[in-house]
Amino acid sequence: MQNVFMGAFVLAVVVQSATLCVFLVQLWRSRKRKGPEPTALTGLDALTGAAVFGGASTVLQWVTSTWNDVSWSDTLLFAAVFGIATAGCMAAARRRGHARVQHVLLVVPLGFGIIAGVSGAAV
Repeated sequence: MQNVFMGAFVLAVVVQSATLCVFLVQLWRSRKRKGPEPTALTGLDALTGAAVFGGASTVLQWVTSTWNDVSWSDTLLFAAVFGIATAGCMAAARRRGHARVQHVLLVVPLGFGIIAGVSGAAV
């Protein structure tokens, strides 16, 4: 289960990197041409994704008695990466008008938080 989580984490890092690149390009264009504000990333979506992942992971680590073995910095890193990746996917779904997909995307960090909490991936 830990290998599944680490593979998903690598994929989330790729999605996060792509999201941040698109955001920086949009930011550069908006400053250069006084164009529209960047839409590749919204802070509230990133915080929501991070909170959902971090909450599920922390609660399950506490319940399974692995909390003392977990590095808080690893949990924070995983939450930030999954939060930004989720926010980027939600912004893309919002631009395409897929409201239902946005709600489903919130299940992704919840699921990976559960996997991380149960498997002790942050150990």
